[in-house]
Amino acid sequence: MATRHPRAAKSLVWFAAFVCTILAVTVIIAGVVVLSVYFAYRPKIPFLRVGDAHLDRLGYDQSGLLDLAMSLTVEAVNDNGRAHATFSGVELQLRFGRTPLAALLAEDFDVPKNSTQRLRYAVESSAAPLDEAGRERMDESLKSGRVEFALAGKARTRWRVALISVKFWTHLDCTLPFLYPAGDSADDLLHCTSKSH
Repeated sequence: MATRHPRAAKSLVWFAAFVCTILAVTVIIAGVVVLSVYFAYRPKIPFLRVGDAHLDRLGYDQSGLLDLAMSLTVEAVNDNGRAHATFSGVELQLRFGRTPLAALLAEDFDVPKNSTQRLRYAVESSAAPLDEAGRERMDESLKSGRVEFALAGKARTRWRVALISVKFWTHLDCTLPFLYPAGDSADDLLHCTSKSH
């Protein structure tokens, strides 16, 4: 039966301790670098918001079919003063009640520091069938002169400083209110943003 020499075992323990010490120092140095960059740049998470919207056309018949045209501008905002931002995987959905009306997508794009990129959409949806709850809601909306649609979705954002790259998901979930029949957006449209408050 083979036995390990005590001296060899002691050397192995010292080697393992040395490697662990190097790893610990490396992690500490990396943490200091990340914190230094954070405090130097004060990064802010880029976000989405609705810039403006107009209900260009709204057709609805008693069989529950909805026909609409909407002009919509979504803004990608980068408030970082020292870092560019990248937006990718932009996927938004426009709905009335539970009925999906349109998917709003965008290719990956960059937003320079302290800048805003505008995404303009001309939304068209025809003969979208509303369920019973949707028909009741539309009838009430037309009588009250205020029609509300839902806009929800997400985008992946990234900002990069030197060798540090930080990624986040930003989620948009809000209501788009319009005055009917004028089609103008109501004042509370300005609160449609994915920024955390």
